[in-house]
Amino acid sequence: MGRQRHQQLRWWWASFGLVVISGLLIRWVFLPVLRLINTALFPQAEVPFVSLANLARIIQFHPWVTVALILELVIVWWLLMAGWAAFILGMKEVYWPAGSWQHWISQLTGTVHHFQGRQWWQTLVDFVALAPLFSVAFRTPLLIGIRIPEFLLDYGTRHWWLFVIMLLVYLGCLSSTILHRGTLLDSILKVTCDKQQVHRGSVWQLSGTLLGAGIVSWLINAVLAGLQLILAPDNQWGGIASLIIAETAAVALLGWVLMRWLELLEPELFNQVPQVHRQWAGWSLAGLLILLVNIGLSGFQYLNRPSLRRPVTIAHRGVADRNGVQNSIEVLRLTSRRYHPDYIEMDVHETKDRQFVVMHDENLRQLTGVDKRPGQLTLKQLTKLTAHENGHQAKVASFDDYLKVAGQLHQKLIVELKTTRYDSRDVVERFNHQYGNLIVRRHYLVHSLDYGLVRRLQRLNPRMQVLYLQAYNFTNPQKHIVGFNNEYSTLNQRFIDAVHRQGKPVFAWTVNSRGAMKQLVNQQVDGIVTDRLPELQRTIRQTIRQQSVVERYWNLLNPISNLPA
Repeated sequence: MGRQRHQQLRWWWASFGLVVISGLLIRWVFLPVLRLINTALFPQAEVPFVSLANLARIIQFHPWVTVALILELVIVWWLLMAGWAAFILGMKEVYWPAGSWQHWISQLTGTVHHFQGRQWWQTLVDFVALAPLFSVAFRTPLLIGIRIPEFLLDYGTRHWWLFVIMLLVYLGCLSSTILHRGTLLDSILKVTCDKQQVHRGSVWQLSGTLLGAGIVSWLINAVLAGLQLILAPDNQWGGIASLIIAETAAVALLGWVLMRWLELLEPELFNQVPQVHRQWAGWSLAGLLILLVNIGLSGFQYLNRPSLRRPVTIAHRGVADRNGVQNSIEVLRLTSRRYHPDYIEMDVHETKDRQFVVMHDENLRQLTGVDKRPGQLTLKQLTKLTAHENGHQAKVASFDDYLKVAGQLHQKLIVELKTTRYDSRDVVERFNHQYGNLIVRRHYLVHSLDYGLVRRLQRLNPRMQVLYLQAYNFTNPQKHIVGFNNEYSTLNQRFIDAVHRQGKPVFAWTVNSRGAMKQLVNQQVDGIVTDRLPELQRTIRQTIRQQSVVERYWNLLNPISNLPA
């Protein structure tokens, strides 16, 4: 019994090393290479990311880029499957070593050869089911840097019906991951021990293992935060030490969970006494040292900063807590006079007679009841319409009238120039000709989701500060862009620091939860766009006034800060 317990501990230590090495390879090799490819590839299609807004244009004008993007997606998906298979085979090889790397490679090749179509989909299901759960349970260096699971959690909790759908999808994916035949584990067992069917462990045992380890991980985080709060809430080295302990413990618990899951899913394969090779002790020790240095350096960079800067406050479409109709002159006056935001963000569309109207939606039906695009009506026709929202009503405004009132109020604006495939070819040139000098003189900003528009405006008017709106964050910051405005749920510290090293601003949109506001202030973003302007102003004041190392420690580890307050 003593020898078996000793071998189990050696297997856990080797599993810990395997998790560390896998995580470092993903963070330092796979993700940087993927970002470099995207950063080099997307500008060839005149876009730094793919979205529904520019997909048709990429397919039509840059077919070879379309092929390259599809190929990249297939390769990434295949690598995800192969990586998962390599990790499971690695866990098995650690448990009962065959004695050579060639044997492990042979097993991996055989497993990949047996991939079937249903396993491609099952891998995606596994990711959807497990990534958010593991991100919540274990705040490892890798999971802190990758924000996709948090994006899924955030998006799925914005409305009650989305939460119900998300919960049903999670339960379905998790059940499929645990019980479905034809998974990667089936292929692995078919190659390694000629088994056609996996004997499934109890769903409750699998769930209980993850839940228990997650609770332990969070108890460690809470105890460390409590000790900092009692002993030295503003001690930088105490914060760094706490981060090292917390993240190392999370990695260790993650390794234990994966080890236990393999035992529960296939007990016959792991009912022998493990024969862990001694070389894995050295690999694990090396991985641990690299992990400690990595956490220490990143923790020092995060915590060793001057006092927090106050980000500029931006009222999304001019609205503050539903106080009027979006993009209306009435709400511009109310929000500016009562709350004094640094900027009011608003949207303009081209009209049928090539003028500009203040409107966000590409169809007028939701606000005015008229089932037409702004570009199908003249400016005179549009300004006769009445928009209804939040229990208020207001006339649709021309851009000229809106600018006149903003000037009277001395209110700065961020203008989003909306574009559609129906716009005139010279819409950007006319916008700059009519408003470029005024925008520069009043120190307004312009931003857009249309990358081509951003580049054209920059070339036409170098003095105009044009920010690029990004819906997600999978690239490095483009050097020729003068500033960024990112959807907040995938915005990470790596990107923010990279933009700041270039001396450029980075904003975040649209942030309506108090936890996300605090996290972004701690991440040193330069501006925050919100529908809840009073809450944002209070949160910024409190966060800056109450800032401490322990606060920043907790904000870094907290994966649920993006959920609505």
